Amino acid sequence: MRRSLLATFFINAFAVAFAQNTLPQFEIATVKSPGPHDRTIALYNYPGGRVVISLYTLALLLDESLGVRRFQLVGAPAWIDSERFMIEAKPPASSELSSFRPSNREAPLVEEQGQMLLALLMDRFHLKFHRESKEGVVYLLTKGSKVPKFEPPKHPDYRMFFEGLLGGGDGTVSGGNATIDFIASQISGSVGAPVLDRTGLTGPFDFTLEHVYDPGEDDLATIAQRTVRALGLKLDRSRGPIETIVIDHLEKPSAN
Repeated sequence: MRRSLLATFFINAFAVAFAQNTLPQFEIATVKSPGPHDRTIALYNYPGGRVVISLYTLALLLDESLGVRRFQLVGAPAWIDSERFMIEAKPPASSELSSFRPSNREAPLVEEQGQMLLALLMDRFHLKFHRESKEGVVYLLTKGSKVPKFEPPKHPDYRMFFEGLLGGGDGTVSGGNATIDFIASQISGSVGAPVLDRTGLTGPFDFTLEHVYDPGEDDLATIAQRTVRALGLKLDRSRGPIETIVIDHLEKPSAN
């Protein structure tokens, strides 16, 4: 399950406080550039903890390993949003993950896999970072005046998804197996600030919202606000602490 914006920083503190070699590590891992026939952006989870990641940017990998949105990253080079990577990694047989059996290949990473991915990034990308907190704009997600438009999930064991929020489609926004924390996290990426759940709702949920925006519209903050209203929720601007990850050192990985 994807972590909330605040809860993730307990993991961040763990990562900063200890050296990379104290984190659990994959036994075998490859990191390479995509080939001409690699076209699917995906993360697959297999029995025994094996992970296959396709066409992820480093920003996406940091989201998976640290739970941080792009606006929380400071001092990162521009290529973390443009360069894409192919990763395949397997934990050692001695790991507790050896008995791990995800419900399906789209199941989310468990915490130990996320820590192993972070160790891999610190090793292959020579990633060094620290965290800071500053006062800034945050948004509070609350219930609106209407009944929220959520349905029980059809596939509760599958990876959460939230599609259409970035525009470029037919105006439909939909989600599957999505918790409110996950919805808040996805909206935060569109408004460029933390979104804190104050709804009191529990999930996960499915939802489909049609005609949220016109095809070709690309104002992500506006699409996010319309999505929130269509869900029967409210998004109010406020002030609060914003946790950031400051990149101290980072390199493109060398070929395996």
